[in-house]
Formats: sequence, C-alpha cells, structure tokens
Amino acid sequence: PAARLQALLLVAAALALAAADTPGQPPRAADQAVEEAATFDDECGNADYMDGDGACSWNALQLRAAAARTSSSASATSSSNASADASVTCEPRSARLKKYGTRTLYHQTSIQYGLSILRTGFNPMAGLAHSKWSIAGPATYFATSLQATNKKAWNKGFCIKAEVLIGRVKNEPRTPERMSLASLNAQCYDSVHINRGYKGGDEYAIYARDQMPTRLLKQVPCPPR
Repeated sequence: PAARLQALLLVAAALALAAADTPGQPPRAADQAVEEAATFDDECGNADYMDGDGACSWNALQLRAAAARTSSSASATSSSNASADASVTCEPRSARLKKYGTRTLYHQTSIQYGLSILRTGFNPMAGLAHSKWSIAGPATYFATSLQATNKKAWNKGFCIKAEVLIGRVKNEPRTPERMSLASLNAQCYDSVHINRGYKGGDEYAIYARDQMPTRLLKQVPCPPR
C-alpha cells in the first residue's frame, strides 16, 4: 500500500541521515525524518495491530524508526556521561566504612531464618526471589526502631539488633531508585536510607555482607504486635 511505502521511505531517509551524523554530535535532520515516520498513520486496519483503546498500534517500521532515534540520541550523550563518570573520584570503600562507623538497626524474621542469620550472617541476596517487591533492589532491609519491624517484616517471630556499617549513605524518597552494591559504590555510596514518609517508617538497605558483621548481631525480644 502507498501508506506503508511512504513510511518505509521516511525510515530509510532517517537512517541514512543518522548514519551521516558526526559521532558524539546531536542528530540533525534525522530527528525530523524519524519523528515523521514514528508518528505517521499507516492505517494498518488489522485487528491484530489494535491496542486496547481501538487505536492503530505502531508497526515494525515505526518501532524501528523510534529505535533509530533513541540510538542516535544515546550516542550523542554517551561520551559526555563517560567523561562525567571518569571525573568521579571516590574515597576508598574501606575508608568510608571506617569513617562513618556503625548504626544500631533492627530486623525481624522467622525463628528458622533468625537462627540461621546468627550462625552465618545476613545474605543481601537471600530475598532475590521476591526482589521485585523490594523497593530499593535486592538487599537486607533494616528498620530504625524495634517496634517498626512489626510493620515491615515479611516473616515474624525472631528479632535481631544489628550494628551495621552504613558507610556513606544515599538518601532516597518514599519510592527510591533500585540500586545494587556496584551502582552504589560507583556513586561513592555504601547504603541507602529510605524516607517512607511517616514517623519511624524510615529504613536502611544494605547490599554487602561485610557491612553486617555476624559478631555484631544479637537476638532481642520482639515487640508486642
């Protein structure tokens, strides 16, 4: 159909222009051509391509056009991002952990898991199976008060008081960025403090075993529920 042919020609022109751009520089006329192809109504008229609102979804050509634009824009910023990352000089992690010391935090779990933790220590990756519900990524989460563990814990019945090496803390809002040890350390941070928006609701996410030394863990009575 003439409509699809027009879309194909627009995409071809966009890709050719994008390829001609100077590496590291913002795309030029390619932007306009790709935009036209990506928003062009190809009048597919096929029920298989209809979305839930009955509107015609993008076909493969349009998706390719959008991908071309994204790739072109990404290449324009990658060099500047790399330069910014290279300019970050972090204090050694060991020095940060020593500098900021420990903080008393609390964790509640089941009796079975609690006894295991006292023997072998916390494993930040233990909750990987349900990490999609872990608001700041796979980590061990601690409350700042014993009472708060009643509301936060997945499993209950065994409470642990822990002296945790928090290092340099990244403060995050109620809906934090999902992090990992590698991404935190790349930003010169060692743990995440999450402000949940209510008194006593804040918590810490710890991503490394060595920040939760087994010798600094102690069982304490759990608060009444």
